[in-house]
Amino acid sequence: MQVGRGVAVAALDMTGSNPWSRLTLSEYVNVQCLREVLRRHLHGARAVMARSTTTRPSRAVVGKAVAYVFARYK
Repeated sequence: MQVGRGVAVAALDMTGSNPWSRLTLSEYVNVQCLREVLRRHLHGARAVMARSTTTRPSRAVVGKAVAYVFARYK
């Protein structure tokens, strides 16, 4: 039940139609800023991965980026 609510709230935030969005009170302010933070973090992770033997970030790297944003969002 909580997962469904979370998905619904995220969908409303993504469309900009959530009247009680928690993003406006966070450091990200809106979805565009949140996307930019994720993009920068993933870009940095890709740069690290480019120096290694793989050509794309692993699921662990992407998971860490998402966890990083959500940890700061709470």
